[in-house]
Amino acid sequence: MEPLRAQQAALADELATVQRELSDLRATGHSPDGLVTATVDGRGIAVDLNLDPRIYRSTDSGALAEKILAALREATDQAAAEAFELSRRVLRDGGRVRLDSDPSFDPVRDLLAGRR
Repeated sequence: MEPLRAQQAALADELATVQRELSDLRATGHSPDGLVTATVDGRGIAVDLNLDPRIYRSTDSGALAEKILAALREATDQAAAEAFELSRRVLRDGGRVRLDSDPSFDPVRDLLAGRR
C-alpha cells in the first residue's frame, strides 16, 4: 500500500506543478498581415490584444473582426498544444487525444479514472 501512496503523492505534486505552469503559460498569435496580435493564457482566454495603428486605414469592420479572430485562433491553438505538452508529463503512456477533448485536462482525468 505504501508504494501506491508514494506514487499518488508524486502524481499530485506533478499535477500541482503542471497547474502552476498552465497559469503562467502565454501564447501569442498574429493575423496574416501582422496588424493584429493576440495573446491568450493556458486556458485559451484572451489576455492581450494589440492593434497596429495602420489597421485604422480601412473602415471594413468585418475584415478587422476576421483579423482579430485569426490571431486569437492561432494563439489558442498554440496554447492548447503547449498545455497538452505540459499535461503529458504526468501520463505513463504519453496520452491519447480525442477530437472532442480538452487537451490540457482530459488525459489526466482519463489516467486517474483508469482509462489509460
